[in-house]
Amino acid sequence: METANMTKQMIDFNKAVFDNTFNGIAFMQDYSENMMDGFMRQFPWVTEQNQKPLKDSMEFIKKARTDYKNVVDQGFDQLEEMINIK
Repeated sequence: METANMTKQMIDFNKAVFDNTFNGIAFMQDYSENMMDGFMRQFPWVTEQNQKPLKDSMEFIKKARTDYKNVVDQGFDQLEEMINIK
């Protein structure tokens, strides 16, 4: 029983570390996107056509980030199920 409790604590700790790191990186990416948008609005010679690839890239990054988070969360859930501590 003590081993299961220690294992659960280790998993919870690792999940908390991942969540905090992920949230920090997501915050920085969102902030960078907001700064890029601000710069693009200030430069009239950057047309909508030129902005489209950047905006498409940012949408792709957001989707990939969400997909990655979901996969890691599923992995933690499966790990907890596998060792029957949930």
